[in-house]
Amino acid sequence: MALPKAMRLKGHRTFDYIHKNSVKYYGKLMTFKIARSNPKILISHNNIHSLNNFKVAISISKKVSKKAVERNKLRRILQDSLLKNYSQQNNHKPYWLLVNLKAGNFFNDKINLLEEFQYLIFKSGLFKLASVTAHIWYSVVLLVTSLLCIELKLILNFGAFWTKPSLNDA
Repeated sequence: MALPKAMRLKGHRTFDYIHKNSVKYYGKLMTFKIARSNPKILISHNNIHSLNNFKVAISISKKVSKKAVERNKLRRILQDSLLKNYSQQNNHKPYWLLVNLKAGNFFNDKINLLEEFQYLIFKSGLFKLASVTAHIWYSVVLLVTSLLCIELKLILNFGAFWTKPSLNDA
């Protein structure tokens, strides 16, 4: 599902404003830039009713993937995740959000991409209810990953010391 037109950021003045006046949140896979909305910039657009709404732009460069199909699929995945967590009751502050994906191959790693997206939403404080569940989910994933690494190390270390008994020992 695509972002509604009322939620889309557009215009070069808008992006210049975000780059100059934003608070930045960094992750391994992406960067969030969040700025308070400035309705004076959007007056030239014909969307007068949604000047103070929460607005989003997702930027994916060709360094992520040379194929536009893959970049658009990643954009749609992030937009769907954002719309599932978005609700009017939790959206009290009119912010503008710019999401930049860092260079790398994320097309096969959608789970980590969505986890970091949820975590950065939590870290930035954009959505309260969704952010709590995202933070809990992110913590659980980190805990399970660390436990699996510890278990794998134990198995490898135990396997190095354990040898099969030979028939000559009997």
